Amino acid sequence: MLWFDENDVARLAGPGYRELAYPYLYLADPVLSRDELVADVVGTDERVRLAKADGGMDHSCTCPAGLAGVFCAHCTATALSALAQFGPPDVVSLRHRIGDLGRFGRIASTNLARWSELLDALLADLEVSSQEGYPALVRPCYQDLLGVLVRQQVYVDSEEVEESVLRSLERVIAGFTDTCRAEPARGDELAEWVIDLQTQTDSLFALELADVVDILGEDGLVSYRHLVNEARRRVTDDDDDHSRTIRYLHDELHPDVHDDPSRHARAMARRGDHREHARRCWDLFTRHPDERRYRELLAASAPLGAETYATGRVLAHLRELAAGPGPRACTPLVDHLVAGGDIAGAWAAAREFGLDSADLLALARRRAATHPAEAISTILHAAVQTVDHRSGHLGFARAAGLLAEAALLHDRAGLDFEPVRSRFTAVYAHHPLLLALIDDCLPSKATPPD
Repeated sequence: MLWFDENDVARLAGPGYRELAYPYLYLADPVLSRDELVADVVGTDERVRLAKADGGMDHSCTCPAGLAGVFCAHCTATALSALAQFGPPDVVSLRHRIGDLGRFGRIASTNLARWSELLDALLADLEVSSQEGYPALVRPCYQDLLGVLVRQQVYVDSEEVEESVLRSLERVIAGFTDTCRAEPARGDELAEWVIDLQTQTDSLFALELADVVDILGEDGLVSYRHLVNEARRRVTDDDDDHSRTIRYLHDELHPDVHDDPSRHARAMARRGDHREHARRCWDLFTRHPDERRYRELLAASAPLGAETYATGRVLAHLRELAAGPGPRACTPLVDHLVAGGDIAGAWAAAREFGLDSADLLALARRRAATHPAEAISTILHAAVQTVDHRSGHLGFARAAGLLAEAALLHDRAGLDFEPVRSRFTAVYAHHPLLLALIDDCLPSKATPPD
């Protein structure tokens, strides 16, 4: 996280600082350590050092002006390049992009691809900004985004629409939760905001209590309980939307334990009814086919000596799910096989049924550990998709990193990467910043002396 902003640069460099820095702006390659930036200015012999100091910034450059103590053009270019690369996100731009999503109207199969593309790019930028030390800046953006989503109408004319929308909501909630953990907000304000959102929608984006527990934190959950209980006391038995929602939120806070299927299944085991326990665990697994439910099912099958049968039935069920529609239909099967250490089986399943691009990239990296050549095409496809869908420094930097990853896989597989690199740079020759980042990640092979 940088300790200065562009106002500091303007103060040190003086009027016309951007024009002063322009000849070197894309030539400075800053490296950030704890409280220091160091950069070599490409095409010159100059080296810049910027360091945090009490009430300002220490600066030095090997050029004549820098040696004289001036915050020179090289220093200015380095500072501006660092702000572009490591600086705080452009919150105004992020909020404009959130507003663009809100103008989509109803989401359906006809506009799902474009909506998902814009949302995925926005979330990628929010996640990077949060990870790079700016959670407090992007937290309001997540709140704005959730505010847009809960008001968004969804026409579920295919399973793909439902799955994509729910997956997007999960990702937004996860990102928002991470920012709240890194930079906690006031619990009472968050609780009031959450309830306001919950009472404004009945769409597919509706927020359940389980969705917001981690966002609220302990203090926020206390405030949330108090506000919901107070609201329940005020509402009448009218059948309007607001009253129904408040009653539902109140019931979520005070569930009847006998309606909890997990507790009911464990009660069967305590009574010694192992067959009924196993049957209920199977029902729970089919509703939520994750590893926790799978382990519960195996444990329930053990007293019956039916672990092998349960394992085979689970695999058959997951393969049946994987054959269904939607880009994430195969995800439970792949996750199950990966958790069991069967990377080859997971890779074969992904090739047979198809897999969401983000999940496929993660799986390809696992496959690359033993079969580097097989993972190459997935890594390269991810690089192309990143350039096509995410312009700007962050997107280009990620694409260059993926290309470097592909180069290492070529090397491990005994393949020549240079033709691949040449084709890639030829296609994207109109992106000089991308080409510069690729050169940084992948220096050209030196020509052997005659």
